[in-house]
Amino acid sequence: MNNERLNNLQGNIIDGSGRKIFFGKLSIENGKITDISEISSERHECSDYIAPGFIDIHSHGDHFLLIDPSAASKIQQGVTTDVIGNCGYSAAPINSNMRERRGRGLERFKLKPNWESFGDYLQRLEEAQPAVNVCALVGHGTLRTYAGIPETRAATPKDRLSILHAVKKALEEGAFGLSTGTFYVPGSSADKLELLDSLTPVSDMKRLYAAHIRNESDFVVESLYEAIDIARIVKVKFQYSHIKAWGYQNWNKANKILELIKNGIESGIDISTDLYPYDSAATELISGMGVQNIKSIDEIKNHIQELLSKDPYWNHRIRILSSKVENFRGKRLFNLKNPAEEIARILEADPHTSAAFEELSYKNIDKFISQHITAIGSDSSNRNIVGPLSEDFSHPRAFGTFPRFISKYTGEGKLLSLEEGIRRVTSLPAERLGLTDRGLIKIGMSADLVIFDPSKIKDKATFQYPKKFPIGIKEVWVNGKVAVQNGIINEVRNGKVLRA
Repeated sequence: MNNERLNNLQGNIIDGSGRKIFFGKLSIENGKITDISEISSERHECSDYIAPGFIDIHSHGDHFLLIDPSAASKIQQGVTTDVIGNCGYSAAPINSNMRERRGRGLERFKLKPNWESFGDYLQRLEEAQPAVNVCALVGHGTLRTYAGIPETRAATPKDRLSILHAVKKALEEGAFGLSTGTFYVPGSSADKLELLDSLTPVSDMKRLYAAHIRNESDFVVESLYEAIDIARIVKVKFQYSHIKAWGYQNWNKANKILELIKNGIESGIDISTDLYPYDSAATELISGMGVQNIKSIDEIKNHIQELLSKDPYWNHRIRILSSKVENFRGKRLFNLKNPAEEIARILEADPHTSAAFEELSYKNIDKFISQHITAIGSDSSNRNIVGPLSEDFSHPRAFGTFPRFISKYTGEGKLLSLEEGIRRVTSLPAERLGLTDRGLIKIGMSADLVIFDPSKIKDKATFQYPKKFPIGIKEVWVNGKVAVQNGIINEVRNGKVLRA
């Protein structure tokens, strides 16, 4: 690239605000946008479209960004800012017991969690020099464990005070907010009072409350009501994580979900949401089956039999992603002679087996995307096509979420205009996080940019071939430097660990 090209970009500019696309030129200096010249108010026939870098508002790269800071699967999609610490789980703070337990899970990656405080962790992440910018939430479930509260016990007044102090400390050290995962152990043992206390500092410091609600299937409406009511009482900005109605028997609840959100907003509650544009969710097999609190293998078998009696094809919609049981990796769980016995055996061999569940409705995804408050989040950690993060099967969303959203849902004759679609992945999440220098193409903003061709951008990852980078993205810029050019990742990583 010549020096002029390094400092000047020309193309159809989508500024992230929702404003109509115009043809113009950008000047970049010292990592910032220093000038914007509008050449024409109409878009040009050139194929270069310049947008702000995409912000993945719901990600799980807490440890993986340390294992492989190239963040290949993210940066190749145009993601320039990754929001980690979701669903109640964060990499910090941790005590010695947590360090030992987590260390065992990370041993195969040769990662030692040798930090303690949230600030220590951010420092460690900074030393790793990630290719993307990182915003970290602190996880309520992690804080619960850090406070020494037994997994299945309600918090005492003393426990609640410990969590509150830990939340406040993490926020002071740079956390952008608190995430809860009341669907998962140990967050599932938290009552409303515990959550209200935990969120008090979040409200005081005007940070974000991101919630994986208590139940996304049969009790999705009741669970969403609980989360909205918590946001109302504590007066906090609420991010409803990966909006969905899990299970075909619950697909008809989408309108009720949207009604609850609408009523909440009209009553003055600050609500937004996010999703990934796929009809398969992914989580640990034990959680997706609803048996995370069951310890006995015999009880798990009985639970599976119960599920099969209600739906004989239940197991046909499950695909194993990562597991110590190698012959099941990437495979659907049909053609099993004895499903209850064989699935229980997988869990016995590896309780942390992860799986994809084909339980969502594209019709509902359309409804949810139609809402102006819906951002896009991959719900995935960073992966790669080489190295330690290439070994397991992954949900295709890890490599394809953002190009898929743009190609499938934006443009002429589609659900959203290209301008509005870009707003959903740039200025909308930036506003939710309180990022004042990212998410827009505007003078003085950080030069996080994506240059792409809307007619060619497309995800290529599938469940059969999940490790495929998308096409149609020409360049990705992070803080004024080229991170990706024509599919080639720059070895110089220029991301920043951001602090609220």
